[in-house]
Formats: sequence, C-alpha cells, structure tokens
Amino acid sequence: MANGKIEFTISSEYSDVAYVSLPAHPGKGKQGIVPRQVRLCDLLSEYDGPDIFFDFNASNQLLGIEVVG
Repeated sequence: MANGKIEFTISSEYSDVAYVSLPAHPGKGKQGIVPRQVRLCDLLSEYDGPDIFFDFNASNQLLGIEVVG
C-alpha cells in the first residue's frame, strides 16, 4: 500500500488465500503493477509447503507475498 504500511489480508472469496502487501505496494486493483511473479517452489526444488508467490514490480522491487493454503 502506498501508505508505507505492511498489510495482511485473507481473501473473502477463498479462505485459504492470504496476501501480504509490503510498503511499496501501490494498492489493490491497480492494473499492471505485478509484471513478474516468482513461485517459491521454483526457487527451492526441495520446498514442501503451501504455494507462495512473490510479486515484483517492473523495477524488481518486492510488492507483496501471496500464500495459497
């Protein structure tokens, strides 16, 4: 969120999906803010856990982390 805070939300549609918005995140619903998403299991081949995705902007700044349960 552009307010410089870290925000944690749980999806109202899917109870097993959570998102952590980091201070650089410009806000929910903005188009094209996440041109690159990296999945944790693609980085760590031995990883065994929930799906975790890292969202980056065009400058490779981490904007948020999505956890799918």
